[in-house]
Amino acid sequence: LDPFRRGFSLDHGADIAFDPREPEFRRRIDESFPLGFDLLFEASGTPAALTQAMEVAARGATLVQVGSQPKQTTFPGHIITAKELQIVGSFRYAHVFETVIDFVSRGGLAVDHLITHSFDFSDQEDAFRVAVGGDHAIKVQMNLA
Repeated sequence: LDPFRRGFSLDHGADIAFDPREPEFRRRIDESFPLGFDLLFEASGTPAALTQAMEVAARGATLVQVGSQPKQTTFPGHIITAKELQIVGSFRYAHVFETVIDFVSRGGLAVDHLITHSFDFSDQEDAFRVAVGGDHAIKVQMNLA
């Protein structure tokens, strides 16, 4: 929803970025991707975003639910069978830290551009304020040394 994050995505390789709240959202999706998306990640944890992801999914698509939905969530279940969707749950980042750290340290994934703010550990209150408050932050780093 954040215009800064959409711009950041475009500046770092995304071909297109949509604002799901804009009135022309669905029309723009349908024009740009008439068959829908084959792979979707719903990371916000909001029922409206889950529904929207199902609606723009292609037939046979995989939808990965990363964001934690409320305990009782309503969504259009008929879309799952009508589009033959595969719904996969992913609970945060369990059991992947070692693999990712190894991959990044070997140069397999560039992440430096994702760190938009860096703070000394003694300034942790400021770091958390920026991380949760926006301030055009993608990833906030605390330096422990």
